[in-house]
Amino acid sequence: MSLKCSLSYNVERDYEEGLEYFGMICGRTEKPANHATVFIARGLISKWKQPFGYFLSHSTIKPMILHRVLMAAIEKLKSLDLTVKTVICDQGSNNFSVFKTPGVTSDKPYFIHSDSEILVMFDPPHLLKNIRNNLLKHSFFTTDGVVSWKVIKDFYAKDQTFPLIMAPKLTKKHIEVPVFSKLRVNLAAQVLSHSVATGIAFLCQTGIFPASYMATSNFVQRFDSLFNIFNVTGGRSKAPFKHPITKSSSHITFLL
Repeated sequence: MSLKCSLSYNVERDYEEGLEYFGMICGRTEKPANHATVFIARGLISKWKQPFGYFLSHSTIKPMILHRVLMAAIEKLKSLDLTVKTVICDQGSNNFSVFKTPGVTSDKPYFIHSDSEILVMFDPPHLLKNIRNNLLKHSFFTTDGVVSWKVIKDFYAKDQTFPLIMAPKLTKKHIEVPVFSKLRVNLAAQVLSHSVATGIAFLCQTGIFPASYMATSNFVQRFDSLFNIFNVTGGRSKAPFKHPITKSSSHITFLL
């Protein structure tokens, strides 16, 4: 996260605060800190969550240092009898570089640490926003056909003419996406949603939209399902993917 640069003198400890600091890993530098990297541990099954470390840096942490920090964080949790199964982060370029070092790829999404596999995932909310942001700028070519933001704009415009709106959560902000709105996950989730997908499909089936628009409907439905799979909070739900994955659930078939 970004920070405002601010320096102050700590009289008790006799040093200047607000400088780049990596703890016991690399110590302190003379550069003013303007970024913070926070490490949080969370249970796979329980709702337990605990921040356990942060590091201050001037711009983003360099991959070589970040790799050392990550390994130290894993070791710290291990010393507390906590087993790290997955590392989740955003799609920052330094994060990509960190995981290249231990050989993480799309075909091998894990690395070995102390003889154990640790999976690597990018944060689903960030992925959803990035998909929406890319779709704003470019059309996608899929096996179903061309996926376009124009289809979503056309759907919103047509939906507003009906007395019973099919996607009531959509607003102009969802379609035009002002600069700061690009950071809001809910706007991306409400566009790439089941209601939008089924709304476009309905207009295709009734002949109001051309059949080619179904490619966008299928694309939107696919990402709605993916977001539901990776955003489960527990318990039961009538929706196909809004419940925990089991060996016999439909999640596995969908993901494969």
